[in-house]
Amino acid sequence: QAAQPEVWLEATPLPEPLAANLVQCPDDPNGYYMVGGILTGNVTTDQLSYYDVADGNWTTLAPMPAARRAVAATCYQGRIYVAGGVDYYIYDNFYIYDIGSNTWATGPNLPDIVWGAAMGAWDGKLYLVGGTRIGDPYTPESRVDVFELASWEWIAGGGQDMPTAASFFGNVQTGQYLYAV
Repeated sequence: QAAQPEVWLEATPLPEPLAANLVQCPDDPNGYYMVGGILTGNVTTDQLSYYDVADGNWTTLAPMPAARRAVAATCYQGRIYVAGGVDYYIYDNFYIYDIGSNTWATGPNLPDIVWGAAMGAWDGKLYLVGGTRIGDPYTPESRVDVFELASWEWIAGGGQDMPTAASFFGNVQTGQYLYAV
């Protein structure tokens, strides 16, 4: 068992102040992707950056097809999937980033607009969990939509609803489990 550090350790700062989604690919435990987000001045961005833990460097990658914040994102089999988000409007867009070629593609639209959701991937399916489908008052949802990679289609409510509706929550996937906090 590794010893727990008693203090926070400083890492390489972001190239500029940014609040964004963080995605880690299961086959790359030594790196992280920052997807979209909010820059200084409340500006929504289309940035995609990669942080290499080993060398402490940030690399700017191909920008998303559109600027978005509060997206749901996950990594599965060499691709980063990005769903929904907001920039003045709430969107139902679905973007796919191919890590190997540093290129983006557009997938089929989500069943509904959503932001503040989470997304996980397992066994050929993506699970879009919770979020909110309206702006103010940010009403949380418990619905789980499923994207089947084999048929390339979304199934609205195709997964078991969360026991408690949630939006803008912390989440992490470990193996087949998506933890929502």
